Amino acid sequence: MTESNAYFREEIDYKVRDDSNFVSKHANTDIANDLLKEVRILCLINTISDNYYKRDVHIKYTWGKRCQKLLFLGLPDHSDFDAINVSTEGSNLKDAFQYIYKHHANDAEWFLLTDDSTYVVMENLRFLLYPYHAQTITYFFIQPVHLDEGSVTTKGSFVLSKQTLQALVEVAFQLKQQCNLLNNYNNQLKKCLQTINATAGDTYGLPLLSNECCSPYTIAFTFQSRDVNMAVIEFLLYRIHKFGLSQVFQKLPEKQYINLG
Repeated sequence: MTESNAYFREEIDYKVRDDSNFVSKHANTDIANDLLKEVRILCLINTISDNYYKRDVHIKYTWGKRCQKLLFLGLPDHSDFDAINVSTEGSNLKDAFQYIYKHHANDAEWFLLTDDSTYVVMENLRFLLYPYHAQTITYFFIQPVHLDEGSVTTKGSFVLSKQTLQALVEVAFQLKQQCNLLNNYNNQLKKCLQTINATAGDTYGLPLLSNECCSPYTIAFTFQSRDVNMAVIEFLLYRIHKFGLSQVFQKLPEKQYINLG
């Protein structure tokens, strides 16, 4: 293998920020804090160098701070990120997964792949993942709500269990004809997942809810317009107080039973 100019941008000492001082004073953050510890997620952002100041910095200081680990694929050198050269055989995304499997497989149970135009509500993603076991070959395909159009997009984000990541790297990536990841990764990654018989997790109610726009537990939003930005979404979700309203009682679902013996 040869070294390429495909870079990861990694924030080595990135700390997960406690949002308890910023959410509404009526909100109980105990469940969210427990989920933060129990459902660990590594976030991989597929981006380009031109979007560093337009999008990537905003991800880092909004929803990205709620990932256990935040990685960017496709950025050149910047002083506030560490550059990591990775070897490649034609696919930056395949290279990314191989790198994560080698260096960060024990940093999380779940691995999120999304692009730089997506805002992810990490608490709702953890709520979705909580009942599932990372030791199974499971993945989720999350279709975001498009804020510019008020609809659901066909493109989306992938969430892979740790076992799925291992199977991709050790099995699927060896089958180059069935799994190449050279073009549209939404379609190609699904083909790769089929080669390892990965089970698609249930995203019922997300983001559609009957005839309404979105589920109250919507996980992801995407946008292209300059009139919409992640700082505004962050403010509306975490900073604004609704006078006279209190949070409803919430509890976690039961975990699925699996026999790993």
